Formats: sequence, structure tokens, C-alpha cells
Amino acid sequence: MKLKTLLNEIVEGKQRGTLYHFTNLKNLNYILKSDSLRVSTEFERLGISTTRNKNFGDVANSQGLGLADGHSVNVRISLDGDKLSNKYKIVPTRDIEFFQDPEEDTDESEELIKTQSLPNLHKYVKSITVYEFSPYDDDIETIIKYYEKYNTPIKIMDEDSGKFSNIENYI
Repeated sequence: MKLKTLLNEIVEGKQRGTLYHFTNLKNLNYILKSDSLRVSTEFERLGISTTRNKNFGDVANSQGLGLADGHSVNVRISLDGDKLSNKYKIVPTRDIEFFQDPEEDTDESEELIKTQSLPNLHKYVKSITVYEFSPYDDDIETIIKYYEKYNTPIKIMDEDSGKFSNIENYI
């Protein structure tokens, strides 16, 4: 066995588990079309914001926080933090834009991926969940194309029924 192969089997990245990136439907279109996550140019950020809290979108919306651009959070992208940590530095952080008071209990569990751009996103996406979605939205075409290209599990909540269904139901 070659030494390099042996070292690759021994060396293991940091175990981060699943990380969640929350966004809105408009931004999801850009993310899926480019197959990448990027730091917004209008905000000086040190990296891509994620959280370990899969329900952070509910927390953010209930507290009126939403996204930095003022939109509500209605999309959750689940990422493989273990794979990401093999290539990118990931550090715990706290978003001081939203939480000025250091004593404020937010349970944000934020992790920052220390990069300005995360290309080939499909390599790291475990699933996508879309809330507040109407089957009449034009965004469905982009979501279907991404699913067909990368076979990413995608669940969509129907606004009328309030139930989740797989993307296959929209094809």
C-alpha cells in the first residue's frame, strides 16, 4: 500500500455534522444556478454563515430577524459539515450585527465557513427544504433542473396544504 493512500485513510477531517445555511427563495435561485454559495458583496463578511440549529429559520423569523437583506427565511440548505471541514476552515462565531448585547441568549449556534465563495456546492449539499412555496412560483424550474442534474433530495411545502412533498411531485 502506498504511503499517501495509507495517510489518507488515517487522516480524518474535523467532525462538524450537518450544517444549515438559511436563505430565501430569490437567493436560492442564484445559489442553484451558480452551484455555489458566495458572501454577499453588500455586506462585509468574513465567510459564509451556517448554523448547527436546523430550526434557526423559525427562530429568526419569530424574532423578526430574517436575513441581512430584510427578507424572511424560507429555505434551508443542509450541508455536509464533515466534507466541508476537509477543505475549508470552519469556526464558531456570533453575528454581532443582530446581537449587540453579549448577554443576549440567542441559541444561534453559528458556524462560519472561512471562504468568500463555495463552488461546486452540490458536493456538499445533503438536502434542500423550501418553506412558504407556491407551485405557481417561477422558481420551481430552477429547483427542478438542479434536482435532475445532481439528484439532491428536495422537499417543498405546499402553501395551501401546509404539507411537505418531494420535488418529484412537481416534475
